[in-house]
Amino acid sequence: MDDMNRLGDLILKHWRTHRPGLIEELVRANQLEPVLRQAQEQTGDLLFSSNSSTLLLLSIPESSHPGLSRGAKLDDRSGPN
Repeated sequence: MDDMNRLGDLILKHWRTHRPGLIEELVRANQLEPVLRQAQEQTGDLLFSSNSSTLLLLSIPESSHPGLSRGAKLDDRSGPN
């Protein structure tokens, strides 16, 4: 698992603690490395995407969107009460 980073290490540790059956199944099928690599990439992409959305929201001046508060989530479509 040469291309694992810290996130991959954390995912593997989590799986070993909470999903030992999954680890056994993936090892038997010789799929642990590719599945772990995919989980690492997808999780990293989601974290980056989520972080980017948060940064975007924080960079919007409140005066330009009075109904949007800094605590609001981008996917919150409930609108002002």
